[in-house]
Amino acid sequence: MIRKFTTYLLVCTVLFVLTRCNEDEAESPPKSSVTVDSPEGMAFETVFTFEIDQVNADNITLYPYGRAKASWGTVPVTAFEDGVAMVEFTYTHVGVFDVVVVTNNHTDDGNFKNTVSESISVDVTSDRANLESFGFGSVIEELDEDATSVEVTVPYNGFVATKAKATYVTSEFATVTVNGVEQTSETTEVDFTNPVVYRITSHDGSTTKEYEVTVNVTAPEQNYDIKTFTGTLQSEDREGRTVLGSVDNDNKIIVLYDTLGTPEEYENYFEEVEIGYEQFSEFAFINYQDKRLAGQKLNFSTEPTEITAYSQDSLNVFSEYRVYALSGVELHLTSLDLVPQAIVTREDFNITIGVLEGTNLGALRLEADVVLPPNTTLVGMSTRQSDEGAVNVPFDDGDAIDFTDDVAFNVTVHNSVLDIDYTVTYTVTVEELK
Repeated sequence: MIRKFTTYLLVCTVLFVLTRCNEDEAESPPKSSVTVDSPEGMAFETVFTFEIDQVNADNITLYPYGRAKASWGTVPVTAFEDGVAMVEFTYTHVGVFDVVVVTNNHTDDGNFKNTVSESISVDVTSDRANLESFGFGSVIEELDEDATSVEVTVPYNGFVATKAKATYVTSEFATVTVNGVEQTSETTEVDFTNPVVYRITSHDGSTTKEYEVTVNVTAPEQNYDIKTFTGTLQSEDREGRTVLGSVDNDNKIIVLYDTLGTPEEYENYFEEVEIGYEQFSEFAFINYQDKRLAGQKLNFSTEPTEITAYSQDSLNVFSEYRVYALSGVELHLTSLDLVPQAIVTREDFNITIGVLEGTNLGALRLEADVVLPPNTTLVGMSTRQSDEGAVNVPFDDGDAIDFTDDVAFNVTVHNSVLDIDYTVTYTVTVEELK
């Protein structure tokens, strides 16, 4: 009885093992294999041919760069003939790569199961020694394959030719030397006072090319003139209010002004003002007490405040400006010849003129009246169209003005106490009313 039971257990065990083996075979595809026609070659040039045998798998994928560098490229293998696929591949990276083939099957539980082939080694090198681009910062020159020299023109903006760090791209894995010293893009300092020869050596050492690099530095801009000047009030009851500035680059005078007020009302008005400005040259800047002016909060209770405007060549070209904070001018405009009269509204330094629909906006005649702050006299008025490059045109009452777009009204006054002139600007808009 015991012998029969033992035999029964043995048979069951064999059947169980065979069943599990069949299941494993169903779930795990056999390993594929891969060979190559040549174990070494050139990137971009050599066409490698890989031979891959077909196995029972849902997907077969060639990893020419190995699994560690799969992001550089993989190749799905689908075209088999007599159980073999021939895959051609040209490398675009250099190095020694462990090529494998990965087979993939669905398991009964809906998951995937991969099998990886034995790896083969492929050594890819390059005989290319090209300098593809060269420059500094955002100034980059692209080179073609026949180039033997490059000329780069960089703006004068703190560029120091005696120890500049060039940015360049070469053929992959090529080495770069200057006078025998190995170079690294954006890192190695080189003296570009005179032309410099860059020597490029290919990855395999078989090819070298030399490029003569010439660097030209543009002359520094000499313009420090100020285009706009504004202030943002910081005092508790006026925090965030922006005041405009009148800029006289000829006499180096700037006047910050706000709506009309008495000297008593203005006594503490400009105690704390955050300055903003724009200069005609993008490389110019302004300092106050040896610090950049932009964003500083200045006290204009004691006038004037002195600032220094510098050109790009800050060591040699600069000038001091005097900055005042004064009361503005009140401008009133009245239309002539219109029936009914235009409706004029004023808010700070913006004036809106409402006219009947159909009014000829190209030749609107106005009359101006001003209320001046103490100790000032009217010097004159002018207008300027809003388009870029428009010039100031002297204004007299009754002059026809084109209001198809906004117009700037400039009122220039003379302060007899300070003996300075400044200009208050109003923006005038004409709207058609229905």
